[in-house]
Amino acid sequence: MAITYDFISKITASGSASSVSFTSIPQTYTDLVLVYSPQSASSVSYSYYTINGDTSSTYYRMCMAGTGAAITPFWAGDVGLLYPYYGTYNDTTSQTLFTSHFMNYANTTSGKVVLTRSGNTGASNLADFSSGYYASNTAITRIDVIQGGQNFAANVVFSLYGIKAA
Repeated sequence: MAITYDFISKITASGSASSVSFTSIPQTYTDLVLVYSPQSASSVSYSYYTINGDTSSTYYRMCMAGTGAAITPFWAGDVGLLYPYYGTYNDTTSQTLFTSHFMNYANTTSGKVVLTRSGNTGASNLADFSSGYYASNTAITRIDVIQGGQNFAANVVFSLYGIKAA
């Protein structure tokens, strides 16, 4: 079976906002892939997601991070945000590459799994794998990427793709 990635949308940060929003996401794909490499405008910060504007305690995550010398597991649940990492973060000089897969995002019969790979060769020097869960039967129509406490640096690009199984 061939799998194709279709470009859906791109957002370029202005440098004066702490979040970007993909809205009106089409419901015609199997999965979504979000790719971005955030950089903070002024200091160290972490990015996270909300889905459909939901900030209730419906998110869970399990992470595994490694530096090459050690591996650290982490679990958190019943939180109001979906953190796609364990220890990788964004600062003003280095960037973390995030690739998040929103699995079976359009279904309305079960929760949604979000798998994220991230890595930073800057100050945090970590590679992360995160498995997140959004405990809602609602189809995903909106994804907000939020830079905690800081603005995204200007010209950070966020790209959203749809995956079709052919």
